[in-house]
Amino acid sequence: MTYIPRNLLRTKPSYTLVTPGAPVRAAGTWREVADGVQWIAGKGACLVPWMNTSFQVAASVTKTLRFRVRPRGKAIRRVWGLMLQPNTLSVDTSVTIRAPAITGTSVTVDLRHPGIFWQPFQYLEDLAAKSSSEQEMTIDITSTGGTTNVLGLHCYEEDRSALNDNATDYGISVETVTPRAPLIDVAQTSLRGIYDAFSNMDARRVGILHIALDTGEAFSQTSASFQALTNLPYKIQVPKLNAGATTQAVSWSCYARMATSGGTGGSVKLATTTSGVTDTATITGTTFAWITSRSINVACDNFATVDGFRDDELTISIAGDGTRTVEVASVSVWVDTVA
Repeated sequence: MTYIPRNLLRTKPSYTLVTPGAPVRAAGTWREVADGVQWIAGKGACLVPWMNTSFQVAASVTKTLRFRVRPRGKAIRRVWGLMLQPNTLSVDTSVTIRAPAITGTSVTVDLRHPGIFWQPFQYLEDLAAKSSSEQEMTIDITSTGGTTNVLGLHCYEEDRSALNDNATDYGISVETVTPRAPLIDVAQTSLRGIYDAFSNMDARRVGILHIALDTGEAFSQTSASFQALTNLPYKIQVPKLNAGATTQAVSWSCYARMATSGGTGGSVKLATTTSGVTDTATITGTTFAWITSRSINVACDNFATVDGFRDDELTISIAGDGTRTVEVASVSVWVDTVA
């Protein structure tokens, strides 16, 4: 391989050097490809879709919500959105938000303004380090002065239109992105940066659905008969990986415990209609914890229809052992990866 000094590389490659047979438009260059993949790699993912949580936080009480996710790995900040409402307008009420719970930086929002019945609020969580590992996300909500109604919540990664050049965040040196330049296997050099960006474009590592409650308000069931957590099933559909696929794997976990020890343990079950899948996890521990993540196949995008819908339905149910009670505070379902 011949080394070409950077100052001798073309800055505007000729269109004749573009791969034959590939679609070419006026002024199309590898530089545009580099900019495109860099932009896509920096786009944030939705980790927690909007939830109509509708729970109350009494005065001087802190409630913690927990979510299981696998982020994309490029994010350096998360954005939490909440809809807050003072339970009584005549009472001075404020809410303190902290993410991650306990250790995060707290921000307080004042709900005492006359005439404001509900108020949207954003909390920015700066991350200590980028990560694509499966992990827990937590948020604390504390009410002061009066009771606060939390009407809704969501969380997404903040977009980054450009990435920095460092050991964990490969950018692309656009001066070297030219046809016939050496494909040097070094980060930020020649097409190596593009390949890295492509490998990190598994952008659909997203949260599909979450149920989250404070552990003091966890769902509970003593009977050995399964009881659905919601009156109606969830509509669920995930991105297609292979053209001929009708289902796609998703990961799920729950934050649960048994109220007392002994017995055969409780159960958490996920069941779907269109994809016809049932998966059941057994809960035996008496301390709240996330179970090891499990995988099920649910319906994916349908290319044979105009709207693409498959209309799969997911029901989440829990059961005790007939004598001892199972408690479930959170259930998370997410797309682990499609790349």
